[in-house]
Amino acid sequence: MKKRRPPRRRAPRVPDLTTKQQAFALEWLSNGYNGTAAYQKTYPGVTLGTAMTCASRLLRNAQVKRYITEAVENELGSLQMAAEKALGRLGLIATANIGMAFDERDQLRAPSAWPPPLLEAARGYDVRRRKLFLIDKLQALRTILELAGKLRNPVADSVDALAEAILADRERRERERAARERK
Repeated sequence: MKKRRPPRRRAPRVPDLTTKQQAFALEWLSNGYNGTAAYQKTYPGVTLGTAMTCASRLLRNAQVKRYITEAVENELGSLQMAAEKALGRLGLIATANIGMAFDERDQLRAPSAWPPPLLEAARGYDVRRRKLFLIDKLQALRTILELAGKLRNPVADSVDALAEAILADRERRERERAARERK
């Protein structure tokens, strides 16, 4: 089977952006969106007031904004791929079968002969005792179902039901009190 390379992150196109503007934008993205600090690092020796004013102006610049938007979209795209990959790995763990570890004569195969689902599900392997330890398959299934919205949390549901009952009881008592006061 041919191994697939992970997708390369595209560097944002640089439309009419100077080297300093690009450096500022990259620094702003990497330092947690602090424009003043990014400006001071890109343009050393400027005063704090100048850095604040110029950083604000640069962040309103159309080309800088477009560059930053593309960079953020590229980053979010890679995070989306990572989430899909993680869900795929959970799927492999959930479908792994201990029978995959044995050959036709019920002998434990060498780890190099294990199929991908078993490799994902293997938590450890004791070579001396030839013992295989697997990740909790039920937990992987539960996580997939929760993420898909197919499994509800019974504790959260019971807490919600209790809160609704308390609110309904409070409203009933307030209505009864108001009715008594009207009499």
